Amino acid sequence: MNALRLATKLSPYDLMEWGFLARALASPKFVRGIMCLANGLAACGKHEEAREYIARALAVNANFTPAHYAGYVRVVSGNDESARRLLAGLTKAGLLGG
Repeated sequence: MNALRLATKLSPYDLMEWGFLARALASPKFVRGIMCLANGLAACGKHEEAREYIARALAVNANFTPAHYAGYVRVVSGNDESARRLLAGLTKAGLLGG
């Protein structure tokens, strides 16, 4: 619940990301949501927690790496600026290395 409250503060108009976070919290196997949560944690400077969530995501699907998630975000976001914003946490923490 705290993750959702934080998400609404950080990105109050990003309903898609809220949905991913809610689903990740409700379903521990929703890999896109887990990566979204890792990104949010990293954006808040919680890099170790972000790494833990990335490890959880990889345990569910070893092929859905942070780099794969970044590719997915770039496709669905529709433009580079949105993708940069949606990946800012993982980028800032240096967690998109593959």
